[in-house]
Amino acid sequence: MNNEFCELNIRYVETSSINVWVKLGKDKMVLLKEIQSDPIYLKKFLEVNRETKNFFFVKQSEQLALLKQKIAHVRLSKNPEETVEAISYFANSFFNSLTGSMTQKMAMDGFLMIQNTIKGNCRPFLSQIIETLMTNEQVSSQTFGRSLLCFMMAESKRWEREKNYQNLIISSLLADIGQVLAPELPHPENSIPYLGELAQNNDVVKIIEHHHENYDGSGPLKLSKNYIHPLAKILRLGDAITNLSTGSVLTRIDVLLNEQKNLFDKESLIQLRDYVNRLNRVN
Repeated sequence: MNNEFCELNIRYVETSSINVWVKLGKDKMVLLKEIQSDPIYLKKFLEVNRETKNFFFVKQSEQLALLKQKIAHVRLSKNPEETVEAISYFANSFFNSLTGSMTQKMAMDGFLMIQNTIKGNCRPFLSQIIETLMTNEQVSSQTFGRSLLCFMMAESKRWEREKNYQNLIISSLLADIGQVLAPELPHPENSIPYLGELAQNNDVVKIIEHHHENYDGSGPLKLSKNYIHPLAKILRLGDAITNLSTGSVLTRIDVLLNEQKNLFDKESLIQLRDYVNRLNRVN
């Protein structure tokens, strides 16, 4: 199929006014609204084909527009369920088709959506960190992808914005700030001086210090499985999945499970895989 198109979640077919295309053959793409203009027919058509895989598509440029609409809607909403649903869609889109086409404005909006799931008075400081990260495209892209994955892993563990969730998401945003402000110093220690009041949070400090450690002890601090901070193991997974250059989240998880399984927290990988599969079934 033409690379101009990308798959669309079914819920957005039903709620969006943008052009939706239907695959009616190996290479034939037809606008949904041209199949039958009768709204009752279209509703039935969508219901009948809800479980059909690789069926509904948008052009990549229109998916960006759809995602922008969704972000604008969520930023006006105080409903946490809507925010979770939107970030989940954002995450899947980022890894499936948007990694090479995200605008700086949309990445900033995505960062702020993630930040807004955090409670407490550290949001202004995190906003400053995000603005600084955005001055380095490579670091900000890595941080953004990793933060999305940490969000998804927290959701896969059913964490309800509690301490573990807070510390993981905060650390995912802060862990690479040293690569922007002090790139000449060893990473990840170079991020610690820029944590502000969060340097008093021992969990956040340890997560950042340990987030390049591997289960087999091959990381920079030579810490093995039981000596790595539990949340740093999850942040490490976010890094590893983001660093793989291509493929959906599920494809990247399979690579880690099959080719690098001795380096990572296998249980968290499997939980994330199950969560993404559930999202795909719902959507």
